[in-house]
Amino acid sequence: MHLPDIDISKGELRDATRLAFQSALAAAIMFSLMKATGMPERFIGVLSAVMVIQPTAGAAMSEAKDRFVSTVVGAAIGFACLTLMPSGYGTAAALALSMLAINFVAGFKSEWRYGTVAAVALALGSDSDVMQTAIDRSLAIGVGVVIGTLVSLIVWRESSEKRAMRHLRRAMNALADYVDQAIDRVGDKDKSDKDARRNYDENISAARDASSSIHMNDSAFYDDQIDNVDQIWGAARFINRIGKEDDSFGEELIDKIDAIKKNSCKVLTALGNEESPESGTLNEIDKDVKEARAVALGGEGEGNFHHAAKGALIFTLGQLADALRDLTEEMSNRQHAH
Repeated sequence: MHLPDIDISKGELRDATRLAFQSALAAAIMFSLMKATGMPERFIGVLSAVMVIQPTAGAAMSEAKDRFVSTVVGAAIGFACLTLMPSGYGTAAALALSMLAINFVAGFKSEWRYGTVAAVALALGSDSDVMQTAIDRSLAIGVGVVIGTLVSLIVWRESSEKRAMRHLRRAMNALADYVDQAIDRVGDKDKSDKDARRNYDENISAARDASSSIHMNDSAFYDDQIDNVDQIWGAARFINRIGKEDDSFGEELIDKIDAIKKNSCKVLTALGNEESPESGTLNEIDKDVKEARAVALGGEGEGNFHHAAKGALIFTLGQLADALRDLTEEMSNRQHAH
């Protein structure tokens, strides 16, 4: 039996370890607190503390806010359903009515879906003391959310800004591999780009998620850099498609394109490794793009590209050069500001 290969990076291992450690600590603290204070509903309380743990402190704060609001909504729906059918409390009918109501609301506000916990807690409570059951379970959920959030903020804290930049740099390194493979296709070199595409997609998605969770600082810088990297990705994908469809560009033009590829990969790799690209590299890329354009035109003017693919290729190389310059300058300005 062949077992699938497991490729785990150091970053993924670190993230998994931090999430596991924070979850274990949140569960232990919540259980100890509930036991020491005699709070009931320990299962719900511990579950709430663990479920609020997120990859970053910012994401945990967002999750905590959503949990608080959804708990209030769920409790309110549970109470409303209870008043409609008090005799059915603790029955399948009460549960069905509560779930019908809370999931209908969650259809418009997906973040409120967690309110099902509070709604279920009320619907399946004891007939003997409805109000006390509701208070105990809502309190357990609320305290659990607070404990989980505090653990995320204090213990092995991971800021959304740091995570966004780390994944953005990983995306740049993956993009360097993809640019290398995409431009090589123009020269009819068959290289697999599957791993580079997967690595890029995973990391740019993680960078977007982290940027969306930034609360204390402005996320505009990270959003702009993600957009810049995406522009380079788009240009590289278009070049990749051109290379698949047409490889009759001539040796002289391919040599110029190869020079652009090498310098573009140098820039992306340097930025991905938290370094500044070598002085003059961006100017070299601009120069090579102009020379490639001259070769493609054959010295006969704008309208004399030999075929449409050649014109599209030169235009896209220019877009690639512009996006690389924008990315480098903004990253450099940010580094100098800090």
